[in-house]
Amino acid sequence: MKFRFHEIAEEELISAIEYYESCQPGLGLCFSEEVYATINRVCEFPLAWELIDSKTRRCLTNRFPYGVLYRISEKEVRIMALMNLHRKPRYWENRIHGLRKFRGKVDLTGSFTERHPWSP
Repeated sequence: MKFRFHEIAEEELISAIEYYESCQPGLGLCFSEEVYATINRVCEFPLAWELIDSKTRRCLTNRFPYGVLYRISEKEVRIMALMNLHRKPRYWENRIHGLRKFRGKVDLTGSFTERHPWSP
């Protein structure tokens, strides 16, 4: 299944990668690998994770305090937020009303490096 980032979710990803990279060289790459592994799990099993509202689900990363918040459409997964679990819990909800702000589709059959410069 394909996925798309909400514009702000993509900014959250880049910001978090840069933060972890500034903490320790190479940690940003580890973080991006973990996030993309989480997104891959979501795309393989989109209904497997808990609903946090009527249409939004959350899948947690394994090694970092983040959750991938997403919605499922017929053909793709829409990444609504890359949620820092130490942040205000429902800060992302205003994005639901602005669904038009999604980046282009991403096909999981392609290589990660084609998708994002920080991807593994």
